[in-house]
Amino acid sequence: MRLLFINAHVTTMEASRPYGRCLVVDDGRIENVLDERPHGLARPLQVIDCHGGQIVPGFFDCHLHLTATGLLTGDHDLGPCRNLTAVLDRLRVLARSEELIYAGNVDETTLADARLPTRQELDATTNTKPTMVSRVDGHSCIANSAALALLGVDPRAEGVDRDAHGEPTGTLRGPVSYAAQADFVQTLPRTSLRRADRAAAQNALAAGITTLHNVIEGERSYEELAEIYIDNAVLPLHVVSKSCTTS
Repeated sequence: MRLLFINAHVTTMEASRPYGRCLVVDDGRIENVLDERPHGLARPLQVIDCHGGQIVPGFFDCHLHLTATGLLTGDHDLGPCRNLTAVLDRLRVLARSEELIYAGNVDETTLADARLPTRQELDATTNTKPTMVSRVDGHSCIANSAALALLGVDPRAEGVDRDAHGEPTGTLRGPVSYAAQADFVQTLPRTSLRRADRAAAQNALAAGITTLHNVIEGERSYEELAEIYIDNAVLPLHVVSKSCTTS
């Protein structure tokens, strides 16, 4: 497919030709930047009128957790929820069809209740299904009793919030949270993880991101890393991956 974009404000970031008004693209690759609409081209092309819109180079995201981003989209994105009732209702729906529930982007500062859900509230909502909710910044999370047991989290470890009776509230912070989230994600089916990578890649492209740095969390075997690198190589954008262990 050969395309001609006209009536555009093209920014190239190249010193030799920083700006243009037209752009010729051939099979997904930029062929030329022009100041005026060309005439008499040898090959046919589709003309797209940008009506004065901007065309800029693709953005680079220098720090992205690709898999986690994909896992926390759609129904697993709790960011739009405005109170705890909505958060718990969303988790209750997920528990009807999933054995392991991983959701996130919850932010207590935007909730009418001004607090995060507790372990007991998650227990009552998702029953015995392991459930983990990541805070919007990713630096803390809330786990229900089944998830804490599945992961073998030491209730006395630093970063484990406890109530007045010394019982875990479900909130994990800092290194214990990073390790718990990485371990929980690794319990999910690999098909779900790779599907999440593809979903996150499509979201990145929709935002104009064409290259991203993917942080791969947790302890991984060589075979697992090879699988991720190979899968990332066929995504519809350029991925630079880095393995980031928690030990």
